[in-house]
Amino acid sequence: MKVVLLCVPIMDNLSGGELVPIAQDFTPSCPSLAIYLLAAILRQHGYEVKVIDLTAEKTNKINRWLAAIQEARLVGISATSLNWPTVLNVVGQIRTAGIQAPIVIGGVHPTMFSDYILHRYPTIDFVIRHEGEKALIMLCRALEGQFEYKDVPNLSWRSKEGQVFHNPSASLLTAEELASLPVPAYDLLPERIYPTLALQSSRGCAFCCSFCSTPYRRSYRSLPPSAFVDMVEEVQLLAGDRVASKELIQVVDDEWSLDRKRTIAILREINRRDIPVRFIYDSRANDFLDEEYAEAVAPYTERFLVGAECGYNEGLARIGKGTTVEKLEACARTLVKYNIAHRSEFSFILGLPWESKEDVLKTVRFASRLVLHYGVNVLLQWYCQIPGSLLWDESWRKGEVTPAMYDEFGFFRNLYLFKSGVHLSPEEIWEVMDIIYTTHSLIALTGRAKEAMLYRPPAPIELNYPREAISSLEGSARLLIWAPEVREKALKSTGQ
Repeated sequence: MKVVLLCVPIMDNLSGGELVPIAQDFTPSCPSLAIYLLAAILRQHGYEVKVIDLTAEKTNKINRWLAAIQEARLVGISATSLNWPTVLNVVGQIRTAGIQAPIVIGGVHPTMFSDYILHRYPTIDFVIRHEGEKALIMLCRALEGQFEYKDVPNLSWRSKEGQVFHNPSASLLTAEELASLPVPAYDLLPERIYPTLALQSSRGCAFCCSFCSTPYRRSYRSLPPSAFVDMVEEVQLLAGDRVASKELIQVVDDEWSLDRKRTIAILREINRRDIPVRFIYDSRANDFLDEEYAEAVAPYTERFLVGAECGYNEGLARIGKGTTVEKLEACARTLVKYNIAHRSEFSFILGLPWESKEDVLKTVRFASRLVLHYGVNVLLQWYCQIPGSLLWDESWRKGEVTPAMYDEFGFFRNLYLFKSGVHLSPEEIWEVMDIIYTTHSLIALTGRAKEAMLYRPPAPIELNYPREAISSLEGSARLLIWAPEVREKALKSTGQ
């Protein structure tokens, strides 16, 4: 039995016509671990597998792959909320070409909205919810007649009569089961497209931040140190010359250092085996307060991200981050001590649902302080409503957002969706941006590279409320663009 798996990029029609890759897929840094891991598992069970990596090709067009897809007995596509419109586009192309092979969709977005998807899109036959390693093999066997669809765990499916069923979910894979999985089938990678390889040393996160859409919150499971180091060696041999640097590994764990003792053991085993490797990873600020960890990881660090999120303690507490600005600053001092501050990126969120302009500016000021005093890099991102987070779930319960909003290209630019999360007025947002521009200029005057602070205005505001339009308004006319509650308060204060 032949299975085709597709990697599909995040795209948008920014120019009003041709779709182009955007966000992290504009210049992808590593391959999709999920697709290449599932390919390895399918091969392990005797199935013929073809991986079609549209992300590597920077396209949504499948014309040259139609013959290969036509031969498949099953077509699988991995989906997030960000690439979901492209997934629907690719499914449409497959069906328009007259290909009738069953299509199964997996990933975080279909997991959340399996019922909606199967009712709205009859071109999609199956959804695998949650982890797919076991379910995909059982679905293949069901297609071969060895099982009934109702016996496949995690499977959502549609009967011949059109009724949608959701099978019970299986238990999450244990740490031992994760360690027994094969290395991703990176021998199937297109040559010299990706700069790095992706590996996972743990799955899930022990925490539950309110803004985060990570699917496995409070379900942390990790590989033993020796098992992960074995995987590093295997994948370096397997990848060969298919990536720009096989010595560079992107660890796609939610938090690589969540269990610091385990991570230290990994690094010491790598040192013992003298493996040439450098890592890209995410770490919590609190973990760098353990200097044993900081000292161990520094020699193997290419770059890393610290999810700082807020520049004031009330905001950090409100999102459940489990840290403080004092600890964030202590982390930056530790990074300077071990000479990796310049390899860090502290990520901050602007405009969380409860934030006023002054709250946002607290974050901007704090982020700027870290750049100027410690030489770290910062990323300032405006809050975006992404399904799966506690904040999004709250908006969904209120009827402010729905999964249908993510079916069409351009939801990144959707003004209503943006304003459902960020409650500042357009004028306030431009005032914040002006301060960021000025701060960035001052940082550049100190000799730091422009990349030390990355930011951009929210696309919905740029498109619908450009600075020129805001600047040209005066007095009460400017109030018309404000959020209703702000406008009402302002009108009362002026007696209008």
